[in-house]
Amino acid sequence: MNCQQVCDQLSSYFDGELEADSHAEVQQHIQQCNSCSCELASFQKLRELFQVHTSEVSLAAPPSWESIAARLDETNEATSRLSSPIGNHWKTAAGVVCTIAASVLLFASLRFSLQNESASHSHSHSEQANAATMNLQPVLAMFARSPERALALLTDKFASASLSISELDSSFGRPTLVGSLASTDSLPSGAKVVSSQLLSFPFCSCPEDACTCGPNGCNCAACVCQRPDGSTYLVLEHCKSQDVSFGDLPTQLVSRGDQHLQQVSSSGTQAVSWERGSGRMTVIGLRNATEIETLLASN
Repeated sequence: MNCQQVCDQLSSYFDGELEADSHAEVQQHIQQCNSCSCELASFQKLRELFQVHTSEVSLAAPPSWESIAARLDETNEATSRLSSPIGNHWKTAAGVVCTIAASVLLFASLRFSLQNESASHSHSHSEQANAATMNLQPVLAMFARSPERALALLTDKFASASLSISELDSSFGRPTLVGSLASTDSLPSGAKVVSSQLLSFPFCSCPEDACTCGPNGCNCAACVCQRPDGSTYLVLEHCKSQDVSFGDLPTQLVSRGDQHLQQVSSSGTQAVSWERGSGRMTVIGLRNATEIETLLASN
């Protein structure tokens, strides 16, 4: 295949829409052609630029107009550094991404204002419960690029405190699974806990006197576990009544023994969530079934 033929099919190749034979031909050409390889890299760059602008929208209050302008300036500066083989048309496309991102942020600002106006007229228990729901779709989108920033999407929304594992167990209200496994070096893939946070939800939706994760309302234990190769996964332990949402990502219901799991994948990152005792486990960044089974076996 020549460069023009590859260019015509590059978008479909990036989206995984080509037939196997065509996919293999394009892949072979890209591996041998620096220009087309740079062209493909631009697709991923544009996706990342868009995710940076939009991933935080549903987890936090919309930014100010000044911050929107600053974000667009950052993107313009980033696109100006794209390598020359990519071509000016990709810089133009990046400008379109900036416009789309600004529109998303504007829509979020309007929606946030309407939600605040509605909240001033109603303070029902159901609305309070919704406020404590963790929307993990942006966390999944960010995790592959920066686990630290992905966790920050949660710690920036909820009150949080950085604690040692022993302190976390004491403050959480019951022993955490991560703390138990870490004490015997039994975390999946021989991982070690490198960060542990206690998140405090603004409202508790548990039945009266039924909350098992903290004496002062619902808490969530968030632990970053690092494998020997430096890669990480994030473990969240919280009450059953504290919902998690994966936005509009397709969710699979999978049975493993007597356990029923929700499984979601985004940007190459997998998340699983299941009930454990009186609580719920949600893990982001597990690699395979073996790591999942290690956690399930500890239920």
